[in-house]
Amino acid sequence: MKQFVTMVAFSVSSVLSFSQPINPTPLEAIAIAPTVKVFFDATSDEAFLTSVKQALAARDIILEYSNVNYDESGKLTSISFMARCEDQPCVETTVEVTDHQGAYLFIDFGSLTA
Repeated sequence: MKQFVTMVAFSVSSVLSFSQPINPTPLEAIAIAPTVKVFFDATSDEAFLTSVKQALAARDIILEYSNVNYDESGKLTSISFMARCEDQPCVETTVEVTDHQGAYLFIDFGSLTA
């Protein structure tokens, strides 16, 4: 089996852009879920960012953060990231984070036969 991975990253409102709120993949399920949805919002602390990066690395997805900024109360205010997988196009986004807007990373680990 040859794995074909689809990745999309963009800025999104947690409530306004969808008829239903985003239901992100729990951290403990990232290692096995066929589809992974990660929402980086104002509550995303350094431990969360590290956990997501490590969980995706175990699935051969390289996630690199830059321009990660927090305000004086510890809320994430901006983030840039790039996700890539061998032989697949990388995805990138930069987002100003608010209480209602964040960055969304969607990965589908679909499989194709070789």
